[in-house]
Amino acid sequence: MYKILITDHILDDAIKILKKENFEVEYNPEIDKVNLKGKIKDCDGLIIRGRTKIDREILDNAKKLKIIVRAGVGLDNIDLDYCKTKNVKVFNTPLAPINSVAELTICLILSLLRNLYEANKSLKEGKWLKKYFIGFQLKGKTVGIVGFGRIGYEVAKILTCFGCKIIAFDIDISRKKLAEEIGGEFTTDLDYVLSNSDIITIHLPLNSSTYKMFSKDVLKKMKKDSFLINTSRGGIVDEEALLEMLESGHIAGAALDVFENEPPITEVEKRLISHKNVICTPHIGAQTYEALKQESIEAAEIIVKFFNEEIYMIATSTKIDSLKKIAELVKKERKELSVRNLLLKSLENNQIKFKLNKQAAYMKKLSFVTVKEETPLGAIEFKIFSENIKEIIDYIAPLPKIKTLQYRTREFNIEETE
Repeated sequence: MYKILITDHILDDAIKILKKENFEVEYNPEIDKVNLKGKIKDCDGLIIRGRTKIDREILDNAKKLKIIVRAGVGLDNIDLDYCKTKNVKVFNTPLAPINSVAELTICLILSLLRNLYEANKSLKEGKWLKKYFIGFQLKGKTVGIVGFGRIGYEVAKILTCFGCKIIAFDIDISRKKLAEEIGGEFTTDLDYVLSNSDIITIHLPLNSSTYKMFSKDVLKKMKKDSFLINTSRGGIVDEEALLEMLESGHIAGAALDVFENEPPITEVEKRLISHKNVICTPHIGAQTYEALKQESIEAAEIIVKFFNEEIYMIATSTKIDSLKKIAELVKKERKELSVRNLLLKSLENNQIKFKLNKQAAYMKKLSFVTVKEETPLGAIEFKIFSENIKEIIDYIAPLPKIKTLQYRTREFNIEETE
């Protein structure tokens, strides 16, 4: 039975799906790094969100780990390069949080333009400051969307309903069609976006090329009295430079759902959070019931699909009696162990073909080899074990030798040798 460790908060939907498919599940959403190093040693799969950091030290302790699923979008908390060297596959659930993050982005834009936080706070304090809170309408504003992927595109679609002009920036020129679909403008020139937008909203992944991409020099290029929104990753914006731009009045306001350190710990971050022209939230972009439910279900389904991927084993023999005996053995195993679709074909072209899945093969110990498939993504290794290997080989006797199992177009082949 495969063991799946879940180290961040997800909904019960994922656990139910995994248990229904006969996975062993350990749910430990508050685990620290020290305990994770011990727990991960005997885990085949891992589901995380943004809190858990998967670095080299963790991966070196993950002796059996085959797959990591990030429930959510960002993969900056995982050492992807080292995962490749360990042949650990990494997946995320990019579709799940699209609507939730896009809606929060719109909410933050409106809150900034209308100064909703201060208006709410002052009224709760017993102050009636109607004359003080004169804001801006969203209609007619030019919004620069930096990063025109799924979320950026969704934000743009909503903003067009407010009557905004959209300037979409992305290094992927193929996304120009998406901008044109909604009547927006597309560019690969970041300076053009910065100098022509009333509002800049960031929707980029965090990686080596985007880390502190919004430096002091870049922020200076923003239109004076414009607004900055970041619901992607905190490290993309140089927080000290942003604070300086806010204090100088060059940038009119900022709305931040993300920070370089989460929770924020530096003096700069604390000053940024307390600034009167900053609205901030604790990385809640995907924190809706709907997004969490979809993330949880998708994460579990990725695990199930990965381990239940079907494989085939072919036994070839010129001796029909030997094949019949193998078929009888497999039928017996199928009946006793209730393995679905185990025997696909029997005695066709002097061979029998068995259809297994990785989970069934592992749990029921029905096959018996380690094979590597070379793919554009690297080597995929199947480790399949059997207590019945001697029995199956005996059925092929009196043949003295059997060739090593070969991987051919997704089929295992056992062939006789002279």
